Amino acid sequence: MKFKVYKDLDYVIGHLRYGHFEGIVEAKDEEELKKMFEDEDFLWDSLNLVIDDYRIDGYELSSKPYEYEVVKESNEEYL
Repeated sequence: MKFKVYKDLDYVIGHLRYGHFEGIVEAKDEEELKKMFEDEDFLWDSLNLVIDDYRIDGYELSSKPYEYEVVKESNEEYL
């Protein structure tokens, strides 16, 4: 049997290295899109922030008990 195990942490110490914004922006054409990015009021928070790299320097396990669930194994073969 296989199990997926979870354990909460009380804290994580580290730092973010770099990331990027991504998402869907509606505009009638590329010119309108370019003008939107030139506007200082462009709502970057309307896009998703994705963290590409990070470093964890330490953590502390929670006193809460771990959790787990059974991983269902498939008999299907992939070609």
